Amino acid sequence: MRRNQLKNCNLHDKFSLKIISYRSRLLDQDNLIGGSKLLIDALCDEGFIWDDCPKYLITAEYHQAKIKGMENKTLIERRLV
Repeated sequence: MRRNQLKNCNLHDKFSLKIISYRSRLLDQDNLIGGSKLLIDALCDEGFIWDDCPKYLITAEYHQAKIKGMENKTLIERRLV
């Protein structure tokens, strides 16, 4: 079931991603990156990025910020390269 209302990418678009995780408890950096694999796969399935191979996903930056009193969330910024 498709729930997003995001603009799909065009065929063979190349992107850079910035993934920011807002969490009440920070993760080890390797867990943050490794745990994002399914997220990036889902971005491909939803058409947000064309493919996650290095030819089309040029860079992916991973950041996290500690928050209090809010629900954990993830922000994804996509930039056409």
